[in-house]
Amino acid sequence: MDNRLQDAPDASPVRLWIIFLAFVVGLAGVLAFFWPRLDPEPVYRILSEDPKDPFIEFSAETPLSFEFDVPQPDVDGVYMRVLYGDINHRILARARNLSTGEWIGESEAGFGLEAWLPLTQIPQQGQRLRVELSILESPAGLPGMLKRSKYEPSTPFAMEEGSEHWDDRPLMLLHFRKPSRDVVTWLWLVPMAGFLAALRWPALTGPVLIVTGMLAVSTSLLGWQQRYANHMMHQDPDRYGLYAETLARYVTEPAAREEATQWFANYEHAYVALVPAVLSLFIMAGFSMNLAYAVLSALCTFGALLLLYHLVRRQLGLSLALALGSSLLLACHFTTLRSFARPTTDQAGLILIVWLLSLLVDRCQREHRGQYLSLSVLVFCLGMVRPPGPAYAGMAVGLFVLCDAIRLGCITGFAPSRWRSLVLAGLAILTVVAFALWVDREKQRQHPFDEVMFSIVILAALVVVSWIRLPKVLAYFKPPSRLVATLVAGGLPILLLAALWLSFGWWDNFLLAQKKSLNFAVQWKPYWFMTVSFVVVQGLFLPWLVIPWRKQARGIGMILVAWIILHTALLVAVRAPFIDRLFLPVVPAIIILAAMGLRRVETAWKLPWLANAFFILVMAANVFAMMYLVHLPGPPPRPWDHILYY
Repeated sequence: MDNRLQDAPDASPVRLWIIFLAFVVGLAGVLAFFWPRLDPEPVYRILSEDPKDPFIEFSAETPLSFEFDVPQPDVDGVYMRVLYGDINHRILARARNLSTGEWIGESEAGFGLEAWLPLTQIPQQGQRLRVELSILESPAGLPGMLKRSKYEPSTPFAMEEGSEHWDDRPLMLLHFRKPSRDVVTWLWLVPMAGFLAALRWPALTGPVLIVTGMLAVSTSLLGWQQRYANHMMHQDPDRYGLYAETLARYVTEPAAREEATQWFANYEHAYVALVPAVLSLFIMAGFSMNLAYAVLSALCTFGALLLLYHLVRRQLGLSLALALGSSLLLACHFTTLRSFARPTTDQAGLILIVWLLSLLVDRCQREHRGQYLSLSVLVFCLGMVRPPGPAYAGMAVGLFVLCDAIRLGCITGFAPSRWRSLVLAGLAILTVVAFALWVDREKQRQHPFDEVMFSIVILAALVVVSWIRLPKVLAYFKPPSRLVATLVAGGLPILLLAALWLSFGWWDNFLLAQKKSLNFAVQWKPYWFMTVSFVVVQGLFLPWLVIPWRKQARGIGMILVAWIILHTALLVAVRAPFIDRLFLPVVPAIIILAAMGLRRVETAWKLPWLANAFFILVMAANVFAMMYLVHLPGPPPRPWDHILYY
């Protein structure tokens, strides 16, 4: 790679800022359209799955019924948890609109754990519905059982007049069908066609990115709506929004400070304070918590797209097609798309990660003073934006030093000889096998770090030793100002983070978070890891196979691979559940590596159409997978739901 920024006017900072400001205007329009149409909270804030939950029986002679007022428009189905006493059971579920007197839904269900009642007519908001359950067939004469919730419903259930067999807490959900979902699905064809058009008319690059961002916001909001309609915890995952509201109350209401202080002490993620602090400013300005959260997430994600475009186009010097395709692919990637505008801290972390990768690529190519300021800001922000924050700070400094070592020739790169390649491959396989066996053995997750961490440390040490060129190591210390500047730029924010942890007692909160992680033991299995790895990597590893590792891509490719390995090892070390959104920080590195491989397809193989087709195919697969899941009726469990649950 060239050691200077490539001449690419379409990726100049001024042009990218103009695109970002135009997106802000478009974002306001998208939120103005969708926000009033998003569903309020579901029937139950907690969808209990406890086998000990109470239930009420029903049969052909004594059918069960309950009534409720439709809380919002576009209800097109009712989903109920029903237990069957007989494998040959057949039940009948019917819905009647009491406001019009018409039967608007009827379905039969066989053996299973649920009853899905689609409505043939969409009732209006405020109309009263009556749902009836009865047995059609039960050879053994056993009753059916409708599970009851232990929690108070947000929608009051009324007793059917004149009936003694009714229920006021049926475990049920309402499903909503929005016509806008179909429209959004087909509108995704626009950026895909726009990608091809921008290759012929580069002036369309900005509009294509803006339209893609607006569609990603729409899709993410619809997906979020579908999830929190089933699980209330999706309204505010990990309670960071509540953290922001409590911070705002602490500042604006002196009388509430004692209560807020007590809440901070008992909140397991109090040390992840950056996003809640920013959100609290919006809340104090009059924004609702969820709206402020959605705006911040959307702005951070779109900013990450523009940073990635700048990295691939100007820093790596790749073509317009590869730069635009990489940005669109990051927007459309299932993991990004699902949380593009979703209320989580993941998107604030994403823009910092892309900024970090941009800094590391720049450091591999050249050295200048501005990089130290960027390193300081990144180390501090990364330390407060995600749960394993202090580890991110250390990783950023370590990779920064590694970039210097690569640029100065202290490290040779991937597998300098064939025998070393075979040894490292064997060690990697043994490490993975040991990890899988250890995970299966540790059913209760007692947090013994020894086996996994020992394997990772030994493997990493062998890899580094195999790469080091000892005669070149001394070049890193000449002049010594380089090492001193790096230690100061990385050390000062780490010391500031340590002071904050000591001042606010965040170590106790961290221990609470580790204790809470025991609740996710079921998500910490090899099966989950393999499934989520497929969702995150997809087919993007295929272009890696043609990357010229021994040539210009060696140093930058090493940094990107090191980031992927370090982040994955970190998730293993802290016992994080294997769910897709926790792997979001590695997605930009995966996409950049794919773009580096497609460069060879585009130039050496002279097949640019193949690279373009690859982008279109992967984008379409991710978008329609996401929209298909948005359309799915009813709540979990589903075979793939461990990917979506959190």
